[in-house]
Amino acid sequence: MKWIFLKPLKITGEMIAAIGAEPVEAYMGRDLLWVFDSQETVMTLNPDPEKLKSLGGLLFQATGPGKDTAASASADCVSRSFAPKLNVPEDPVCGSGHCHIVPYWAGRLGKDNITAYQASGRHSLLPHGRRPGKAGRKSRAFFSGGNFYLMILLRLTAFIGQGAGIGWLFLL
Repeated sequence: MKWIFLKPLKITGEMIAAIGAEPVEAYMGRDLLWVFDSQETVMTLNPDPEKLKSLGGLLFQATGPGKDTAASASADCVSRSFAPKLNVPEDPVCGSGHCHIVPYWAGRLGKDNITAYQASGRHSLLPHGRRPGKAGRKSRAFFSGGNFYLMILLRLTAFIGQGAGIGWLFLL
């Protein structure tokens, strides 16, 4: 299944200057998603917040393949999220960013369950899954684990309450 809500973009000099490295792929959803060829590149990015603000997209997601290291704990992918347009230099654990990242890696790796490593200051390991969409609908991405329920329906965010269980992230 493809990541049908992501539109491929041509990589520009402005993008490279803003993020500080050359991605191998770029996509636009609500956010700008950059795919890099290595975990190390993602982990050492030093983007220019002012240059990021001049690009399209609300947030900026950088991702690359994970590898079996102590830093990424055998994750399928590694990511970092930047939100200078919202006055957040780097989001420590970006749930909405993984709505872009999970479908991309699930499609690329041919897996419905992946583990993502957010390489921010918190160094979070995030188990995710993907459910096929019903006739005519896109697939759904979800987080597993956590201690709260959260549902996002593109334009609607609703906090349901606290409790042990699964935090669900739905894409229409």
